[in-house]
Amino acid sequence: MFDQTAIRDDAALRRLLYLCVFLFLAIPAIQAVTQLWPLQVGNIQWRFTAATVLSTALVLPAAGLVLGAVAARLSGQKGARLTIGILSTVLVVALLAGTGNFVLDALQLREVVPTAAMSGFLATSARVILMCSLFIVAFTWVAVVSFTGRRGQRVSAPRRAARPRVEDAGLVMATE
Repeated sequence: MFDQTAIRDDAALRRLLYLCVFLFLAIPAIQAVTQLWPLQVGNIQWRFTAATVLSTALVLPAAGLVLGAVAARLSGQKGARLTIGILSTVLVVALLAGTGNFVLDALQLREVVPTAAMSGFLATSARVILMCSLFIVAFTWVAVVSFTGRRGQRVSAPRRAARPRVEDAGLVMATE
């Protein structure tokens, strides 16, 4: 069984895990940008292609955010949990907006797609919508886990050592 204190006490292990999280997020982003450059946001076919590329590029970021959430939760790092929760929430909002935009673009493009290519177009559209929906659920789950504690526990910052009471401080007070 995994010893939770191992990750709490091992700063080098935490840094290694967070480096993996960073790589899982950065590498697919770099690959997607290089595939989609130059940006042509006004071109509906480019937007359709961009949605297809981005829907497949989210596998590693999802794994990275799950790894980061686990590492932050086991190590008790509230700041890391909050960061991962916020990032997951931003991705959920972006995916919701992007999926809605993709559906509208697909409906417009359907009119100009040749009959011979229609089955491939519909299959791609369905796959992108399904994958985006799955990632919305996954990132929502990561956000919820990041923002909440274990069942019955309140999420709070780690406790600091209690301050010594005045009686225990060894101070002598003079009286007149």
